[in-house]
Amino acid sequence: MRDPASRRRLSVQRTAASAVGAQAAGATALFAVSLGAVAVGAVALGALAIGRLVLGRVSARTVHIRRLEIDELTVGRLTIRKPDDRRR
Repeated sequence: MRDPASRRRLSVQRTAASAVGAQAAGATALFAVSLGAVAVGAVALGALAIGRLVLGRVSARTVHIRRLEIDELTVGRLTIRKPDDRRR
């Protein structure tokens, strides 16, 4: 039979092992939930992008800028239109 000190040590070791196992399981579950949330967000953004392309609400243009100087700019929404180049 084991002495009381040995039993206490074994009990503490089991408790510590149980706590470490629970922490690892919790971290794994949290990681899985985070990964799932990222996947759901990516799928939603992909679906939105495909929907906009199919419905024609997105237009892609190439912009060539020769010279641009900006000192300070805070913009919520910016629309820049090219001046009308039609010759009369």
